[in-house]
Amino acid sequence: MRSAKKIVFCCMFLFMVLIGNAGAQDLEYSVVTGNTYSCYFLTPLDIVSTSVTFGEKGGLTFSSFDGNGFYINLTNFFIGAYWTLNAKVGNISGDVVFLITGMTFDPFIVGTGVAIIEYSEPYILVFFGFRVTE
Repeated sequence: MRSAKKIVFCCMFLFMVLIGNAGAQDLEYSVVTGNTYSCYFLTPLDIVSTSVTFGEKGGLTFSSFDGNGFYINLTNFFIGAYWTLNAKVGNISGDVVFLITGMTFDPFIVGTGVAIIEYSEPYILVFFGFRVTE
C-alpha cells in the first residue's frame, strides 16, 4: 500500500511541476483536434513511445498499434478510447483497450488513463508529450 501512495504522490508532484513550468511561460490553451503529439506512455508493463493523432472528425490513432479509436474534447481537456487486437505491451500480448483523459498546453500534452489487457487486466498509465510540427 505504501508504494501505491508513493507512486500517486510522485505523479501528482510531476504534474504540478509540469503545470508550474507551463504557467511561467506564455502558453496558450489549445484544442487537440487535428494535431499529432509524440507521447510517452508509462505503465507497469513497459514505457511506450508513440505518435498520437487526434483526427479532424473525432478519430484517434496510435502509430505503434493498429487499431481504432475516438475522442471528445472541451477546450484543452479531452477523453478518448482506443482499442487494438493482438498487440504486445511489455511481455503481455492480446487485445488492448486504452482509456485516456488529459489536457494540453500548447505545445505540451499530459494525462492519465488505464490500459486493459484481454478485457480483464487493468493497468494504470500516465502519459506526456509534445505537439509535432509538420
